[in-house]
Amino acid sequence: MLQALLVNVAIILVPPLIITVILMSERCRQNGMRMKLLTGFIYGCAAIGCMMHPFVSGADFLWDLRWVPFLVVLLYSGPAGGMVCLFMLAGYRFFLGTGLAAYMTLADGLLLLLASCAVSPGFRRQSRSAKAIWGLWLSLILYAFVMISIGTYFAVTGQLAFLFKQSIWLYIGMATCYAVSVTASILPIENLREVQLLRRLWNVSEKNYRILAENSADMLCRISADGYILYVSPACKRLLGYEPHELTGRKVSSLLHPEELDMVRGSFWTTGVAEEVFTFRMRKKDGSYNWFETVGSKHEGRQLITVPRDITERVQREEELRRSAQLLASAQEITNIGSFEWELGHDTFTHSQQNLHIFGRESGSISSFPAVLASLHPDDRPKLNQAVSTAIRCGIYETEYRVIRPHTGEVRHVRSRGKIIYDGKGQARRLVGTNQDVTEQKQMELQIQESEERYRRIVESSPNAIFIFRENEIVYANETGRRLLRVPYASIMQMSLPDLLGDAGAQAMHEAARKQRTDGVALPVEVQLQRLGGDACIVEARALSVVYRGEPALYVLLTDITERKRSQELLQQSEKLKLVGELAAGIAHEIRNPLTSLKGFVQLFGYDKQQGQAEYIHIMLSEIDRINDIVGELLLLAKPNKSDFARKNLCSILHDVITLLQPQANMDNIRILNYCEGGSIPVYCVENKLKQVCLNVLKNAMEAMPEGGNISVFCTEEEGRVKIRFQDEGCGIPQEYLPKVGQVFFTTKEKGTGLGTMISYSIVDNHKGEMRFASEVGKGTTVDIFLPLASPAARETVQ
Repeated sequence: MLQALLVNVAIILVPPLIITVILMSERCRQNGMRMKLLTGFIYGCAAIGCMMHPFVSGADFLWDLRWVPFLVVLLYSGPAGGMVCLFMLAGYRFFLGTGLAAYMTLADGLLLLLASCAVSPGFRRQSRSAKAIWGLWLSLILYAFVMISIGTYFAVTGQLAFLFKQSIWLYIGMATCYAVSVTASILPIENLREVQLLRRLWNVSEKNYRILAENSADMLCRISADGYILYVSPACKRLLGYEPHELTGRKVSSLLHPEELDMVRGSFWTTGVAEEVFTFRMRKKDGSYNWFETVGSKHEGRQLITVPRDITERVQREEELRRSAQLLASAQEITNIGSFEWELGHDTFTHSQQNLHIFGRESGSISSFPAVLASLHPDDRPKLNQAVSTAIRCGIYETEYRVIRPHTGEVRHVRSRGKIIYDGKGQARRLVGTNQDVTEQKQMELQIQESEERYRRIVESSPNAIFIFRENEIVYANETGRRLLRVPYASIMQMSLPDLLGDAGAQAMHEAARKQRTDGVALPVEVQLQRLGGDACIVEARALSVVYRGEPALYVLLTDITERKRSQELLQQSEKLKLVGELAAGIAHEIRNPLTSLKGFVQLFGYDKQQGQAEYIHIMLSEIDRINDIVGELLLLAKPNKSDFARKNLCSILHDVITLLQPQANMDNIRILNYCEGGSIPVYCVENKLKQVCLNVLKNAMEAMPEGGNISVFCTEEEGRVKIRFQDEGCGIPQEYLPKVGQVFFTTKEKGTGLGTMISYSIVDNHKGEMRFASEVGKGTTVDIFLPLASPAARETVQ
């Protein structure tokens, strides 16, 4: 019985060996259904073999391991193989006899076939070890099913006693054979399937390897242990210019750059991996070199397999990037500009080296926003917070703050600008920006501001009027200029250069500025300045071409020389009077001598009064007296001697003159109002000559008032001088004649000689005084005479 049982097990183990031989055929491997049917047939033969060698025989049945091959074929070939095995098994059983045992065999086979439809898919998905465990449990289940089927058969046939006669060891051995035979069948098949899979994978890998090698953009190389190229892929034609057969058999060292030979002969050649990424240069067919790198090179036996990849363009880009980084670092150092990047989500800063230098910090010391904030001046921290908040909302970041360097305590001014980078959802992710150290610029701006402030104060306090014009429009005027024009500042800003100096003056200024640009010298030009009220003054103007607030402008400097011109005119007039006085004294002296003789003889003729001659003699005497008076007036032009000056009361002198002219004034319906009556104002003077001046002025006033009127006489003290004012209500003097008043022989009267006013000017000038005329036609004339008050200093002055 034991021998028959072992024969059953042996029979069951034969089909895996047969299937292994069959699977070596490519045709069988490629046709899956044919292989399933063939497997079913082989295992069906094994089942019949088990039936031929039963280890227990009854009257109408065979007790054997026939269902083990059927179970295995169901698990691996599915219903198709199972049907073939079942038909063979049932067919053989019906061949032996058509009794109850044959029908139960067919029924058992169909039940197992149906059960396998649920079990077989799950079984095939398991791993090898899991399938062995599944086979062990399924074999025990199958054994239980077979025992139930056998028990049922014996119960129906009334032969249960036969079962109980068998030894317990038979059942244990039978269960063991089920378990061993099923497991022993599964393991060889699994080994066979793994071998088949590996072979298939190998074939696919070899095919793919060749396709990859032939079509790869990288160059695949197989190199012998002594450094010869055994195989190179066709990519070498594109990368190096060689055909594969030109490189096969060559030494690798003949293609490497000399600088890389030692590295290749070192660790890379012995271990296959010099670094994680190994880079080197290889010579092309044209003699130039390209850069390559290998990744994952390895030894296979005594051969080295490597895949050099051309990285020439990448190396060139990296070199350009490195040069660009160096240029950027140099540019940042030269311009004192650093860059930074702030990851807002993680609060991490990345700084350039120059940015760290600006902050005076080491790398990593300001890697977060609180650290950056702590390095700022305390007063500027709120400003930075505000700038960051604004940047997150608006996208643009710009601010200025002060940085305190930790080791030296030095304060640096920083101008910071940047831009917010947003993600696809519109969330702010990064702030990228630059920091520029503007400390020197700030210091320079402060110096410029101080210089501008000093210059502004100098310009504002300058005694000269300063105007700046842009396109003939005033854009600046200092305080002196505003006083000179006598207009408000707002009105000045609406004036133009022609409004100020006239068209001729404006043209002269532009011409002077042009000469200044070419010759470098600003020459003065005398022009007339129009002031508020229509009056004019004479100014000395200089024009310069300048830049004002970044734009070309015309700088005009005006000096009021009206008083200087008047002083010059007075000096010239004084020189004229001096010359006329000296000439008049000489002429008077020479005329008076013969005039005295003529008058004496005429008087003698008068004693002999013949009829008809008395009238002629009277006329001659009156004319001689008139000539004598004129000569006397000429003598008044002569400068008085020092000994003639004496301290006199000016009010008394005016009283005497007014008293002398009062009768004539009454006759002409003229009132002389003396507001100096009873006063006492001492002056050093020659009394008769000062009376002559007052007499001339009052007579001129009376002659200018043919219809009568009032003449007012005032006498006041002003700053160490006395002012005598004669104010009439006469016809007045036209404005164009006023500058000529006092010149020799200038007069507005029909029979006047002009000597009276000229003599008055001379007398006042000799007394170190000043005489001024102001007049308006139809309203009258005002004459102001200024004389020094009587004092020791004034006495020295007039003498």
